[in-house]
Amino acid sequence: MEAMTPEEIVDAFKRKFDADVLDIYAQRKKAGIRGETKRAWVRIALPRFRDAVRFLCTLQDHPHLSVISGQDLGKEVELIYHFSIFYGRKLEEVEVMIAVSLPKEDLVVPTITDMIPGAVVHEREQQDMLGVKVEGIPDPRRIFLPDDFPEGLYPLRLDKTGIPDEHKIVRKAPYPEEK
Repeated sequence: MEAMTPEEIVDAFKRKFDADVLDIYAQRKKAGIRGETKRAWVRIALPRFRDAVRFLCTLQDHPHLSVISGQDLGKEVELIYHFSIFYGRKLEEVEVMIAVSLPKEDLVVPTITDMIPGAVVHEREQQDMLGVKVEGIPDPRRIFLPDDFPEGLYPLRLDKTGIPDEHKIVRKAPYPEEK
């Protein structure tokens, strides 16, 4: 399969998803002596999220999913799926980020493990840390939190479901090397 530029990837997503693309852009940054980092960012409407991942899989069989990052934005939780395509091809690799926002009153996202089996680890992390329910996940067990961790508390949430102040670790004294 022939490599694509970030701009070509962005154009392909725009053509395919039109109004369901909420934000999209290509980005290039200098990366030392090796050249540049190439990225395509796509923010997609939740109902088309799986379609966007499936479409990415048509651009390259088995895109590499490096991580799913998530953040509490107040009224919603945003998940960003960080992929690489044309992975391992010197000077052709492109990072593709697909972002989706979930309203806090309905924190549900469909699994992508049928397309990217290794996503299960990252999906389980989002369940543990942000309280996102991943619909259809083949293994919903906790992955980072102990089994006896209180239900309904999520370490990365900034609202009342986050870690209560009395359980937060506050650094009170400088480390010895800071004196």
